[in-house]
Amino acid sequence: MKKITAILAAAAILAVPSCEDFFGTGKKSEKGNGAPLTSLRWSFSGAGLTRATYDIPDTNDFVLSITGPGGSILYNGPYGASPEILPVSPGTYTLKVVSTDASLPAFDTPVYGDEEIVIVKEGEDVAVRFDCSLINSGIRLRVTPDFTAAYPGGQLFVSGDGGSLPYGFREERTAFFNPGIVSLELAMGDKRETVFSRALYAGEILSLKVSAGSQSSSGDSQSSPGKSSSIQLDTSAVYLDDECVIGEVSAEAGSSIEKAMGLAEAKASVGRTGVWVRGFIVGGDLSSGSSMKTEPPFSKDTHFAIASRSSTTDKASCMAVELKKGSIRDALNLVSNPSLLRRDIFIKGDIVESYFSIPGIKNVTEYSLKE
Repeated sequence: MKKITAILAAAAILAVPSCEDFFGTGKKSEKGNGAPLTSLRWSFSGAGLTRATYDIPDTNDFVLSITGPGGSILYNGPYGASPEILPVSPGTYTLKVVSTDASLPAFDTPVYGDEEIVIVKEGEDVAVRFDCSLINSGIRLRVTPDFTAAYPGGQLFVSGDGGSLPYGFREERTAFFNPGIVSLELAMGDKRETVFSRALYAGEILSLKVSAGSQSSSGDSQSSPGKSSSIQLDTSAVYLDDECVIGEVSAEAGSSIEKAMGLAEAKASVGRTGVWVRGFIVGGDLSSGSSMKTEPPFSKDTHFAIASRSSTTDKASCMAVELKKGSIRDALNLVSNPSLLRRDIFIKGDIVESYFSIPGIKNVTEYSLKE
């Protein structure tokens, strides 16, 4: 996180060693003209970091770097070994702390940190406060038994900025990457293909359910909406939940309300028409970007979003449902019917690749609200 920090008066800072002590006995703490010494000081916010699943390193073990005008490195090393006050000349300075300098990608390696840019003026002391949060992103797979049975010789990989990691079917750790596009790849023999991709931002951790396409008309290969559980990692992270289906979806999936597809199967069935899909109504007022409104009041009656879980707030995990003018729009639009939010619904329509920048369902002809 990069911020421009306001200048704080030195009087508002806790006591630190005098300039004379810092420079050593006999060193002057004032400039020749008698003006007060310009300096930098830094500390962590009193709020600190929240301890959760991962052990957060002692702040003294964080890596601190201070860069001055022209890119000059004034300090780079352990926070605990840094001076408490640093005499500097007027100019712009960048101070950055990270919990580890380990290279990514890597398993179970969350990186916490903060970056501050300050402008130091002549004769002023500047205090910097670090408010650390998760600055990388993570992905954890939840591989279902049906996938393991369908691809016994397969190997999964998670890939992103900096490389890829093999992800065993029984792996329980979280793979961490620099923010950016993270992909799931399936290798079968000499063939390796990307089966899922998603952009993850700093502080986001994705729990991805991986299942096989319907292999027969019998049995229920798709978990009922709301039954999948999200990974809980750290309170400073934004948790996302998604799922993907690898392999072809049975032709009978979605053929009746009893065989309604979940969202993962529906997203893998683009182009099919007149099929049933089940999900939870989680929001509306979609835009072409990433925004989705998840609480009333709503302003658009032409559509809403459904997801596999009623608690979903991330648009990328949803499907957009078109509501054409008529009795179905009157009955389902969230402007007139906000109480439908988070209701379990079955919808019959055509699956399209993109509607409001996410997979969608258009030409809805029937629906049923689950009691």
